[in-house]
Amino acid sequence: MTKSYGSYGWLPRVSVAGVALVVLALLATLPAIAPLWEGTTAPETVWLPVAAGLIVMWAVTPPDRRNAIDVRTRDAMKGHPIVRELVWLVVFLLCFIGGTVALSLLFRAVSTDIPFVMAVPAVRVLFLFVMAVFFVDRAGFTLDGHGTAMPALAMGVGERWRWIGLVPIGVALVLGARTMHPLDVPDPRLLLLVAVVAFTAIAIPEEIFFRGMLQTRLELLLGRWGGIAVGAAVFAFTYAVMKDYVEVAPRGIRHVDHPLITSFATYGVLGVLYGYTWSCYRNIWLNVLLRGGTLTLAVAPTLRLIG
Repeated sequence: MTKSYGSYGWLPRVSVAGVALVVLALLATLPAIAPLWEGTTAPETVWLPVAAGLIVMWAVTPPDRRNAIDVRTRDAMKGHPIVRELVWLVVFLLCFIGGTVALSLLFRAVSTDIPFVMAVPAVRVLFLFVMAVFFVDRAGFTLDGHGTAMPALAMGVGERWRWIGLVPIGVALVLGARTMHPLDVPDPRLLLLVAVVAFTAIAIPEEIFFRGMLQTRLELLLGRWGGIAVGAAVFAFTYAVMKDYVEVAPRGIRHVDHPLITSFATYGVLGVLYGYTWSCYRNIWLNVLLRGGTLTLAVAPTLRLIG
């Protein structure tokens, strides 16, 4: 009998319903949360949409189809030197962090008229997309001959069931939008600009890196939930370190001035939903839609102040 990703690795199998219940329990057990993004709080803006998205995704995704896509993923990754590729990915992640800080400081030193956040998209695309794809996937194909079947699987989504994730993604985004936009809608032109930047400069390179490349390899070593958990932790830790240099950052938890706690309460929790979406469908376009939509919702309230 074919094993699923959840059957591999040292981490025990955990049901998504249990994970969702843990997320919901945070609503009652963690301390009060100060506004994270313009007038919103973590329970209503992050935890509730994530919990709802996880439950709906678990309910609508056929387990046999998900297990079948796991088999195809393992077949696509055959021949890959997983540990060596993970080392390369960590190197590029560190280069992204260091390069962003260095270039931002350079921009500040040269001119105060240059927004330092302009450094982030260029460095992100370079290290999390161009370098990662070239040295991990393309270089492996050229030097080792292990093939590039995984990118084809992730981007060439022909099966209709692999788009079922639009339903839970829609639920999560609608719940987030209801809490983040209780008042007027921002200027549509500014909102469109933010959406373009969110999708092209952040969501596409980061979802390919954190989910498509990093989490896939972690799942092969640690199992489904091991890969999701470690991938989400790396994602949250990255944003904790980058808190002063990223385009969008939560403000913090009341009475707790610690970027790591804030990052895990937001990016870490969101990373579980992003990771589960990738694990269920191996459809990078769903992940990009979810991430880009979340980022757009996070920034949109501030646009009302600009407009």
